[in-house]
Order: sequence, then C-alpha cells, then structure tokens
Amino acid sequence: MLIRHRLTAIAVGIAVSCSALAQEGARENTARQTAAAQTLTEKSSAQLAEVFAGAPTLPANADYLYLGEGLAQWGMAATGLLALFVSVLAVVLLQKTLKSTRDAVLQAEKGSDAAIKSVEVTKRIGEAQVRAYVSAQYCILHDIAVGKKPWARVGFHNSGATPAQPVNVRGSIIFGDLPQSPDHSQFIVGRRENTAGLASGASASTEIRRLKPFTEEEYERFIDGTGAFYIYVAIKFDDVFGYNNTSRTIFIYRFTESALGATASVAEYGNSFQWGQPPINA
Repeated sequence: MLIRHRLTAIAVGIAVSCSALAQEGARENTARQTAAAQTLTEKSSAQLAEVFAGAPTLPANADYLYLGEGLAQWGMAATGLLALFVSVLAVVLLQKTLKSTRDAVLQAEKGSDAAIKSVEVTKRIGEAQVRAYVSAQYCILHDIAVGKKPWARVGFHNSGATPAQPVNVRGSIIFGDLPQSPDHSQFIVGRRENTAGLASGASASTEIRRLKPFTEEEYERFIDGTGAFYIYVAIKFDDVFGYNNTSRTIFIYRFTESALGATASVAEYGNSFQWGQPPINA
C-alpha cells in the first residue's frame, strides 16, 4: 500500500516535469517563428521602399482609392460627365425640334403661297369678268377717188361691264398689194383721238385719214384686184383696275367690197387683243 502511493507520486512528478519542458519548448519555438516573421517583414518593407523610392507619400488618414484621385474629385467628375451627357442630349433634342419647326414653317409657306396664288387667280378671273373691253366694230371708207385723200369712219364699242378711261384710238390707211401676208407691219401713223372715257355698253367713233391722195396707178390696181386699202386701228385704254388694255384690228377694202358699199371687212388675221397688262411704271 505504501509502495503504491510512492509510485503514484513519482509518476505525477514525472508528468509535471514533462509538461513544463513541453511548454518551455513551445515558447522558444513561437519566439523563433515570431522573430523570423519580423525579419521577413522588415526585408519586404525594405524592398518595397526601394521600389517606390521617390514616390509621393499620402497622409495616413487619406480616403484615396487609386491613381491619386480622391472620392470627392471622382464625385465631381461623375457629376460633370452626367451634366455633359444631359447637355448633348438637350442639343440633339433641340436640333430635332428646330428641324421639325423648320419643316412645319416650309410647309406653311408652301400652303400660304398656294393660297395666295389661288386668291390671285380668283381675283384676276373676277377682274376679267367685269373689266372694260373696247374694240373696233366697223370701218366705212370715204372719198375713194383719184386725186382725193381717202378717210375712214371707225366705230368702237365697250362690251365690258365697267367703264374704260381714257380711250385712245390711232390708225392709218395704207394702199398695198393683194393678197397681203398676215405679218404685214401695222403702221399707225394717224393722229391720236382721245376720249374722256367710254361707259359700259357705250359706242363711239373717230376718223382716220390718209396722208396722200389716191393715185391713178393705185386705182388701176384696185380695179383689177391686185391692190386694196388696209385700215389699221389700235385702241388703248385703262380699265377700272388700273391695267392697260390694247385691241388691234385690221380692216381690208377691196374692189369686191366696193360693189356692196363703202364698208370695209375685218381681215382674217385682223384682230389681236392684250387685256389686263400691268402699267409700265408699276
């Protein structure tokens, strides 16, 4: 019994001693590992210091992310980029709006031009329906005899719905070849006859005289049908709208007409009209 107690005590002592030796070895091993880690850290720090030698240093409490730019600066840059995007978008939208507005204006102008032209056409049609129309109606020859100066009584009439004012009538009597070409020059050498005006539906007349006597040679040509009298009449007047109007008529008097009386007939190419011409000084 006593021997067992002693053996137990010896075993406990040996265990305690072994535990103490193990703890001491662990502490020495930890110390060696810590020293090695510190040495490696110091070497790494030295190497990094060589690599970044001369690089600017940053405050310890800086909130920098990378490339030396701070969060505040990046926020401002992002805001600027967003503002630029919005500005570009606004310019694009404004350009599209201006284009749409320009197209609308062009369409409106085209519509306005068409409306103006339509109004102008309607206006001219209305004016044509009521303006004065003055033209020669008849021509009666007098003094068709050798040695005399033939003259003609020319009548004209306003067939329009409004007055003509003033009315200027000019004409000439020419003896020429028969037949006569349609492009024969219309020599208007007679004096101008002015009237104060001619009311709608009214008629008037004037005289046109030849400047030289009827010769024997002309009389012979008149008898054998190789010559005839040509009476050129030009009537100019203004209508109530201020436009200039001109009517021209060519009368022909041949020997065949003389058998029926002294009235000349209108040549086949004898009438030409110019209605509603703007004034020259307009």
